[in-house]
Parts: sequence; C-alpha cells; structure tokens
Amino acid sequence: MDELARSNSLQSYSTFLKKTMPIMADWSLISRYQKMIWENYRSMLVGYDLFQTFIRLAPTYLSQVINPWSFSLIQFTKELKGSPELEYKILTEVDGYGAQLGTITDLLEVLSGYLKMDDLSDEDRFKYMKFKKLAEDIRIAKGY
Repeated sequence: MDELARSNSLQSYSTFLKKTMPIMADWSLISRYQKMIWENYRSMLVGYDLFQTFIRLAPTYLSQVINPWSFSLIQFTKELKGSPELEYKILTEVDGYGAQLGTITDLLEVLSGYLKMDDLSDEDRFKYMKFKKLAEDIRIAKGY
C-alpha cells in the first residue's frame, strides 16, 4: 500500500470514528471525565491522603546485595582470624557457605544414626532432637 493510500485510509477511519463516537473527537473531554471520576473515587476513600503521604516516604526501588564479605554496616568476615584470600578462594572455587553446611549436615545425619539414645544425657538428647528437627526442616525446604 503506498503512502497516499495509507493516509487516505487513516483519514477515512478517523472520520468514521468521529461520526460513530463523537466523544472520540475530543480527547481532552475524555481526560477531564477520567480526572473527575478519579477525584470522586478518591474522595470516597477514607484516609487516602494519609496513605499517600506514607507511600511517598517509602523508596520506589529496593534492592539488597547479598555479599558474603559484609554484614550490615559492619565488616565481619575480614576481621576473622585466618586468611581472607583463602576464604574467598574457597567460596568462589570450592563451594559457598550453604553447600558447605549442607555437606556437614548430611555427614552428621549419617553419624547420628550410630548414636544410642539411652547413652545420652537429657541435655545431649535435647541437642540431638534439635539437630534432627533442623535437618528435617532443611530437607523439607529443599523438597526432598
């Protein structure tokens, strides 16, 4: 379709819309109606202005960087004894904290199978049950 035919087609469509829906000819009228409707709804909402005031206090974009080298405003990992370079190498080349703890938890579950509950004190039995609950919650969270 050439440019002239396209232009004529758009003009005829525009004319058709204006004849069938006269309100389409005046977009500012539609805009005014929408604004009036919004103001009516807004006036019906009790406490809306107070709500809007609190909304303006909230940030519009939230993000949090999960960085194993820092916690809040305090750098804690760099102050640990040992080598931060080695810690970083282990985290980036071997496994993260979660995977390391998962492996340790799996091993402790295997070893706990060899415990005899009768040989444990009440305090140790409580610690054992607490560990079993933690391991079960982890398993559920992982979907096992």
